[in-house]
Amino acid sequence: MTQTKFEGKPWRLNPDCTHYNIKTHSKEWFEFRNRGFGASEIGVVTGASEWKILPQLIEEKVGLRQENVMNESMVAGLLAEAGILRRWKHWDGNGRSWVENYVANKIIREMSQFSGYMTNKKYPRLFTSTDGWALPGSINLITAEQMPIGFPVESKIISGFHNDKWVSGVPPQYIFQANQEMMIFGVEYCEFAMLKNGTEFIVQPLELSQVIVNIILEKSEEAWNTIETVKKLVFTKENAPYSEKEKIQSHIDSILPLPDENPLYKKFYSEKFQKQKELEKMPEDVYENAISRVKLTAAVKEIQAEIDAFENQIRREFALRGIEYMDAGSDGKLRYYIKGNGKTHTLDFVGFKAKPKGESLEEIQAKAKRLVSQILNNL
Repeated sequence: MTQTKFEGKPWRLNPDCTHYNIKTHSKEWFEFRNRGFGASEIGVVTGASEWKILPQLIEEKVGLRQENVMNESMVAGLLAEAGILRRWKHWDGNGRSWVENYVANKIIREMSQFSGYMTNKKYPRLFTSTDGWALPGSINLITAEQMPIGFPVESKIISGFHNDKWVSGVPPQYIFQANQEMMIFGVEYCEFAMLKNGTEFIVQPLELSQVIVNIILEKSEEAWNTIETVKKLVFTKENAPYSEKEKIQSHIDSILPLPDENPLYKKFYSEKFQKQKELEKMPEDVYENAISRVKLTAAVKEIQAEIDAFENQIRREFALRGIEYMDAGSDGKLRYYIKGNGKTHTLDFVGFKAKPKGESLEEIQAKAKRLVSQILNNL
C-alpha cells in the first residue's frame, strides 16, 4: 500500500465544511453542542443507543438535565485512543498481522489527529468530530482504491459481547455515528479501529448508507422540532407563577418522545413519578397497553418453556459427562458449574455465538416481530 504525502488539513478540502477548533469540555465546547446533534448523539436521536434515550438528550439540550460528566469508562477510551490509532497505522488489510508490521517498525499508512468539530452547510443542525483522519491516498479496504482526501477513523474499545452481538461486529449506535461523520465530511467511506476485550485489534471498514442518511435527516429534524417546542415551554415555566410551574412541567413531559422497548425508560419514568392521588379511571390507551402486555406475557411463558427444555437437555449432557466446559471453537463455550455454597448450579453461555443454520439472527428477530404483531392483532 502507498499513499500520497499531504501537507495541511485534508478535511478542509470540502468547501461546504467549516472546522471549529474547540477545546474539549471547555465552556465554548458545551455551548457549541447546543446548536444541534453531534455524531456521538445521533444514535440516541435515532433510537439506536443502548446507553441513553431521546427524552434524556432533549432534557439535556434544553437545560432540564445535566449532560453526562466524564466517567471511568470514557477516560479509559481516551487513554487507549493513541494506542489504538497507532495499531491502525500498521494494518495493511491483506491478512498480515499488524503485529508483524509493528515489530518490523513498518508503517503502512498515516493519519492526522483531528480536534474540535466540523459542520457542513447542507446539514445545519448536525456536526461531527473524529478521532483521526487517514491522509489522502489511503486505501479503501473494500474497493482497494486510493481515497482522494482520505477518510475519518473512529477509535473504539469494544467488548467481545458487543462485537459478537452484531453481524457487522459494530453496535448500531456506532454505525449511525460513522454515517453522520461521512455526511458532514462529504466522504463515502470510513473505518473503525477497535480494540476488542482489551487485546484483540480489529479494523472494520464501512461505506456510507443512503438509507441511514435518510433516517438521520428525518429523525434529527423531528427531535430538533421537539427541542424548540420544549425550549419555549421551559422559558414560560421559568417566568410563570409557582402555582403554574407543575402544570407546565407536566405538559413538557407529555410531549417528550413516546417510549419503546429500551429498558432505560423504566428508570426514566421512575424518576418522573410522584404519587398525587390513589385512584383514577383507567384511560383507554392505558387499558389497551395493559391488555397487550397480558397477551405477550402469555406468549413469553410459552417461549420460555421451550428455552428451559433446551437448557435442561444441555444440563443432562453435562451431568452424564461430568465436565465443566464444552468447547465449540470459534463459536464459544458452554459452562456448567457449582457456585457459592455448592447448591447452586449455573449454566453459562460463555461468549456463545453460533449462528442458526439456514437463517440469520436478524431473520429470526424479524420472524419474532411478525409473531408479536399476530398475537396483538388476534390474527
